[in-house]
Amino acid sequence: MTKRTRFFAIIAALAAIGFSTAGCDNGASPGGGGAIPTFTVSFYSAGGSAVAEQTVAEQEHGILNAMAEQSAGSTQIMQAIAQVNDITGQVKEDAQQMVEAAAKLGV
Repeated sequence: MTKRTRFFAIIAALAAIGFSTAGCDNGASPGGGGAIPTFTVSFYSAGGSAVAEQTVAEQEHGILNAMAEQSAGSTQIMQAIAQVNDITGQVKEDAQQMVEAAAKLGV
């Protein structure tokens, strides 16, 4: 599926739930060969005042960056867990050696 096809599938889905495409910057149509239109999306606070305005492409970029950061963080967590497991194994081995040494000494 091309970007253009995905774009118009998204627009159709948004229209189906009542999203207005009035923020479109040009009149490209699904069947035409023109550029993909750019949409501006406004974000509002709980009080109803506009707090940010971004294009859908900017939102997508931000989401992809956040996903990459989350993935990197997850990788770091898994590495830390592996290190903890290694250290736990070493402590277990050392404790076993201490028990064996104590048994030889008759303690």
